[in-house]
Amino acid sequence: MTLKGAIAAGEFNDDGDFVSFAGKIDDDSAGAIARMCAAHSMMGASHCSTFAKVSNMNWLPFKGWAIFGGDYSIFITGNYGVLLRSEFADFNEVNAMIQKTNES
Repeated sequence: MTLKGAIAAGEFNDDGDFVSFAGKIDDDSAGAIARMCAAHSMMGASHCSTFAKVSNMNWLPFKGWAIFGGDYSIFITGNYGVLLRSEFADFNEVNAMIQKTNES
């Protein structure tokens, strides 16, 4: 991975399983993160649908989410994501990289 601060990156499915991942993370942690990603994505899609209905604003289609935490952050677009150290988190750079992955 060439992204500064990246710890792991991968693809997860809607059931919360990793389809593939690479990086410095053990299988148990990867599984827990994949389940968290699937759950947050499901909630985000539901929230965007609700916001669109009640606000008359265009929240759809739901594209992704991010959490910027203490030492670690995660950025998700579609079913692809990157776990990185917060001190290096550049979400614009991460989004550009994930968009290239989604296009290929």
